[in-house]
Amino acid sequence: MFERWVENEFEDFPVSHGKTRVKWLNDFKKRHGCSICGYKRCLTALEFHHADKKRFNISGWIRVPPWKIIEEIYKCVILCANCHAELHSDINK
Repeated sequence: MFERWVENEFEDFPVSHGKTRVKWLNDFKKRHGCSICGYKRCLTALEFHHADKKRFNISGWIRVPPWKIIEEIYKCVILCANCHAELHSDINK
C-alpha cells in the first residue's frame, strides 16, 4: 500500500542546514504526494507518517546530520492530513 523510496532519491540531499534542507524536504513531499490518495496540491497538508518506530520528527530536526534524516525518511510514508488523521483514528477498520 505504501510507497518506499529508492536510494538515488537522496543523492542531492543538502549537507548544509537551514532553508536549503527545508526546501529539499518540501520538494520531496510535493513530488511524491500522499501515498494513499495521491493528493499533492497543498504542501502544508503533506506530512511524514512513521510506518516504523519513530526516533524523531523529521521536520523538527533540520540540524541533525543528513544521514540521520535520510535514515528516518526510510521509515516514513507521505500522507495528506486527511489520510493521516484517518489512519490514526482507525476509521477504516
